[in-house]
Amino acid sequence: MGNSNDKWISHIKNGMVKQIINRIKRIIGNVVLIKRNSRYIKELDSKKRKNVITVVFICQMPSLWNSMKSIYDEAINNSSMKVYLVAIPEKQSISGIHQNIYGENMSYSHLLSMGYDVINGFVNNSFFDLKEISPDYVFLPRPYDVHLPQEYTSSYLAKFTRVCYVPYGFSITKECMSTIFNYSFLRNTYLFFPDSEASYSYVKNLYLKEHCNWNKIGVCGFPRFDLLKQAENNNSVKTFLWTPRWTTNRDICGSNFFNYIDHLIEFFLQNKHLRLIFRPHPLLLKNFISTGELTKDRYNVIVKIFNENDNLFLNDPSTDYIDVFNDVDAMITDPTSLLPEFYYTGKPIIYCDNSDSFNDAGRIMTNGLYYASSWDDIQKYLTALSQGQDDLKDKRFESLKKLNPTYHNGERICKYLLDDYFN
Repeated sequence: MGNSNDKWISHIKNGMVKQIINRIKRIIGNVVLIKRNSRYIKELDSKKRKNVITVVFICQMPSLWNSMKSIYDEAINNSSMKVYLVAIPEKQSISGIHQNIYGENMSYSHLLSMGYDVINGFVNNSFFDLKEISPDYVFLPRPYDVHLPQEYTSSYLAKFTRVCYVPYGFSITKECMSTIFNYSFLRNTYLFFPDSEASYSYVKNLYLKEHCNWNKIGVCGFPRFDLLKQAENNNSVKTFLWTPRWTTNRDICGSNFFNYIDHLIEFFLQNKHLRLIFRPHPLLLKNFISTGELTKDRYNVIVKIFNENDNLFLNDPSTDYIDVFNDVDAMITDPTSLLPEFYYTGKPIIYCDNSDSFNDAGRIMTNGLYYASSWDDIQKYLTALSQGQDDLKDKRFESLKKLNPTYHNGERICKYLLDDYFN
């Protein structure tokens, strides 16, 4: 018995020693990296200032372009800025492991079709060398180096330019912040532009905790809000947008797709004067078919119903959601990063969850949401809104300025870059 206890105590001690060693290694590695990046910035700042700054925007996923669009639109028309737009393909994932294999450059095709002057960043299996254009600032599309080729990772770019990042979504929950604002990326980011006061506080405290003191935070507002139109003050609610989550895993909020698909179809078939636009998450149908939760026969039936009825629409999730937001009158949704953006339009939202996990930014919206935990709740709100009864309208419009206290955010970010460089 004694020997067994001794072995167990020894095992615990060895585990604790390993944890201490790993923590020491992490601290030392962090100190080395901070000093490295500080040195790189000092070298950049010591260079003679040019008359025009060079700014590069990297687009890797078409759906993330809206985070940088209004900044780019302002920069391209500013005589003090030389602007480049570089499109690169997504990494392919094999069995969940990211490999250095790349597919079609969808971002290049997408931006080209929209009339942008864009560089194809991946030609003949080689990536465009950003050093050729000597950028002063480079905007990366998301805070995960694992998705990027080595030549475009934050760690690599920090050696010769100033890495900038604007969040690709507006964060409203406390749980997600450690993921979307991960330190391994932000420690290489010279300029972070937070989407909200909550994000600003989180990242500021993270930098203080890690003694990362060479980075800057530019509070300029969330540029995606620049693209949205606020609804006119009317009571006509005829077109509803439905955006369920892509997974039924309750640990990550879970989807109500199976709970409400039949009810919604039946309701709108009985109310042909109303329209339903079903915009699935890009992973939703693919995921449910692969898990077996949605059979192909059932999928084909759903598609057939939508195709055969003029007031039912199955929206392609690859199209720009901003256009959809501006065209519909109300939203039915599970938890989604798009919630704040639709809320900003001032249109009613039937929210199929609760706000228990909302951060300070998310709580701004709590009094303006119609909370639904059952089909009866949803049906009640659908009926009321379609009849012009929007009891929360005044509360929503009162809170909009708190959600986005600034305007022309892309312009503000461009001004921040110019001030940072020249002053």
